[in-house]
Amino acid sequence: MKPRCATGTERISLILIALVATAYCTAFVYFVESAAIRVPVYDLLEWLRFYGERMEAQDWVGYVFTPHNEHRIAISRILLLIDVRFLHGEGEAFAFFSAFLLAGVIAAIAMLVLSSARLTRFGLFAVTLTLMLLLPTYIATTVSMPAMGVYLHTPAFALFSLLLIDAEPRYLRRLAAILTACIASLGVSAGLLIWPVMAWLSWRRSQGWFWSAIIGFGFCFGLFYLHGVPTHTAELGIVQVLNAFEYAVRFLGLPWSHVHALVWPSRAVGMTVLLLGSYLIVRETLTTRKIMRMQRIGLALLLFALLVAFAAGVARSDAATEREMPIRYASFVGLAHLGLLLYFLPGLQRLWNGAARSWIQATGVCIASVLLAQQIASGLSLKQEAARYNDGWAQFVQGEWTPEMNHYVFPDAGRAREILAYLREHSVQWVGISPRK
Repeated sequence: MKPRCATGTERISLILIALVATAYCTAFVYFVESAAIRVPVYDLLEWLRFYGERMEAQDWVGYVFTPHNEHRIAISRILLLIDVRFLHGEGEAFAFFSAFLLAGVIAAIAMLVLSSARLTRFGLFAVTLTLMLLLPTYIATTVSMPAMGVYLHTPAFALFSLLLIDAEPRYLRRLAAILTACIASLGVSAGLLIWPVMAWLSWRRSQGWFWSAIIGFGFCFGLFYLHGVPTHTAELGIVQVLNAFEYAVRFLGLPWSHVHALVWPSRAVGMTVLLLGSYLIVRETLTTRKIMRMQRIGLALLLFALLVAFAAGVARSDAATEREMPIRYASFVGLAHLGLLLYFLPGLQRLWNGAARSWIQATGVCIASVLLAQQIASGLSLKQEAARYNDGWAQFVQGEWTPEMNHYVFPDAGRAREILAYLREHSVQWVGISPRK
């Protein structure tokens, strides 16, 4: 069938979406720079102390692989070493690596969408929507704040492993999929949950025995990873199970559950994502019908996000039920949103080619406009919050301490002063650390 020519209204809709998306991406880049937090607050302060101790002991292996809480943050440890030794401790290694990862994710998803939707008006429309899902303001924090980079490293490498395992079966691609899955857990330990998702995707794609090999390798890697890692034990009872479930629902309600006034509405969003995602995964697991690669990847991203949400719920079942959800977890929920979009894109394309094209375009303009407004509002809030971190650190190095610094600098004033004195004494360079007077 010969494609229908675009009407004047359709052209206007496409131009509006393009303009809104351009403004959206421009806002993202602006807030990455204007809301940067490069000073060594919170975890980064501990990381620098650990770096100084391990380098003094010449313990390179211990430096890279010693657990930080319940995570093995090898990627961040290597980036920290590069930054301190070669880039004068200004956080550039973290920023460049995060930007490189983000560009890779954008390119990979754009290629995935265009491989199905082609370079058509709908294909460009679909890529625009996925681009806006991939560049929300909360991702700006993972680029501009070194300690938050782990929450980009794990989702990015998890995505790469799924794309590789679902590609045409080649030994090098399968090896690369296994390698990227291993690297995914070197951001945060949630990356370990990519192994059952890869096995499910391999089984769903009918790759024969390979799905069982993934399970075996993932189990062995998990045992190696968890050996020596501190574990969180919690009582198991009705109350704890309900708290874990409620935490998972709020987790899936991000980024809105990060705002205290929206905690209750976000529960409805989280429950919708949970129920819809679970239904789609179960339905496509029980059926043998063929679905497009884009849809398989979407379901795998959904499954990964749901597993992470419930794992976080179990680990944090004793967390306050009305507390705002930490925004750092939103990068995992973003995978669920992306997964839903990828799954439904083929259906939207069929509607686009029918009589609903104008309706879809108008809806797309409205959604894009709402996302732009949210991007700017949350970005301005992020900029103010970043200023509090930076100002708090500037006051701290001058010898001041206020109650707010327990939130914006370090939870323990004595420990913070001790680490700062150590870094000065051992000349560990990082932006914001003034020399000893």
